[in-house]
Amino acid sequence: MRALRPLARSRLATVTLATLMVGLVTTPCRAGGDAEVLRRAQAASSRMAFVGTVVVRWVDGDGRQHEESMPVKGKGAELELGVGVKQPALTWSGGVGTTRTAPDPTVKYQVRAQPGPLVLGRPTTRVLLDLDGRLTEEAAVDDGSGLLLRRQVYDSRGDTVRVVEFTSLENLRPTGATAAHPRKGSWTVPSLDEVPRPFRAPDQLAGGYARLGAYRRGPAVQVLYGDGVRTLSVFSQLGEADPSDLPAGGERLVLGATQARRWTWAGGQVVTWSQRGTTITVVGDGPPAEVLAAARSVPEPSRLGVLARLRQASRSIVRRLV
Repeated sequence: MRALRPLARSRLATVTLATLMVGLVTTPCRAGGDAEVLRRAQAASSRMAFVGTVVVRWVDGDGRQHEESMPVKGKGAELELGVGVKQPALTWSGGVGTTRTAPDPTVKYQVRAQPGPLVLGRPTTRVLLDLDGRLTEEAAVDDGSGLLLRRQVYDSRGDTVRVVEFTSLENLRPTGATAAHPRKGSWTVPSLDEVPRPFRAPDQLAGGYARLGAYRRGPAVQVLYGDGVRTLSVFSQLGEADPSDLPAGGERLVLGATQARRWTWAGGQVVTWSQRGTTITVVGDGPPAEVLAAARSVPEPSRLGVLARLRQASRSIVRRLV
């Protein structure tokens, strides 16, 4: 059966970059001790407006290095990317959405804070995140504004897999919003109280990722997860992936009894597969092994009913005729 084109080449890149930027300027609101600097960064991103440029340097699955630069505009509760995407800053009190709370980062990570380097000539606090006794990520938080100015992610061997850094930052000013009452933005992706069948969205995925919110993106459903520092999105849509709509290359792998593909992009890792008439795509800004483990823990979609299968088959026939 031909795909419903769930994530074409350009959309896949856009979604990944959007996920990257959500992780760049947001952190959960409940932290203590050295992790207090993360709480400050979370509050700052909901109160500050700015215009800047971000550069992303990353290493793909073949060990090749890449670099990409993009403009970004912060509007308090909203973030606008140069790729034409608007995202919520995810910084209001209580985490993401109206009922979900972001996890405390100290549950998963050992957090250390120390004086940091100058970034854009601005003094920073260096935040080190250890996981299972090894450094997994470090960040530079602006001492003046509280914004997160640089992130560096490491894999399980201690090698750098991605660096995200502001290369320019201008017009930095308060918006008047607070973390508890952010200014309304124009990001209008509808939120969902329940994830419709046959898609399934558990409260937890492997790696300490807790469900934060669910959103409708056209024919697809996005479920957002977070571990207190990193974010991960699970996109689900009826229809099996059309190979012609997928980016070239990518690593072939097996998830259970299902064939999947994985790519490394500016925003991190992308894993996609088709199962029971549904295409699932996981986009995460964590290290490769962590994102893959979370993808493996995504449950199978429910089996489609007879009427749903008939509607899907009818759409496939129409697409072949037009």
